[in-house]
Amino acid sequence: MNNSGNQITIGCTKKIQDQIKEVSFKALPKQTISSIHFWHSNLTYFNRRKAILFTHDLSRFSFLLFNIIKEDLRNFDDLFIHNLIKNLRIENFTDTQIEKLLGSSTAKVNLVKTHSRSVLGSMNDFMLMIPYYLERIDLPDPNNKSKNNYFLNKRLNETPVLCSGDGFFPIEKLKELSEEI
Repeated sequence: MNNSGNQITIGCTKKIQDQIKEVSFKALPKQTISSIHFWHSNLTYFNRRKAILFTHDLSRFSFLLFNIIKEDLRNFDDLFIHNLIKNLRIENFTDTQIEKLLGSSTAKVNLVKTHSRSVLGSMNDFMLMIPYYLERIDLPDPNNKSKNNYFLNKRLNETPVLCSGDGFFPIEKLKELSEEI
């Protein structure tokens, strides 16, 4: 896959790599500087069903997708872009902000090996919080088979994050970054 400067790049954990066999995952060069187009993804399980957590490198804005099936993994690019746009719209991002965050990634994203232990640490923190949120917050119909739980994702993005000594809320940080570009 092409690695252009304003194309979305997703660092995939080994669990994701094992599920997407038709892609050759390469490591990013050491000198690569994280950009607004860099994300990470991790595969996990809730109630014995696959779920994927996507986390933005700079803001830690995250969204979790439930009920993942093999077909979703074959269309990983579409799964990510479609649900990213949905989550951004729910968070009242403008079309201009969404276009800036997507860069040139209208069809394909660049899938690579994970490249930030800091982002992976934040993702692990979120993974510990998710069961708590699922048990304690009022969510719509628990039998809903939707992949995207906007209420949970909104809650995750309103959770303060401490990163390199700087504390922030993921949703506020992503909005700030999308206005700077």
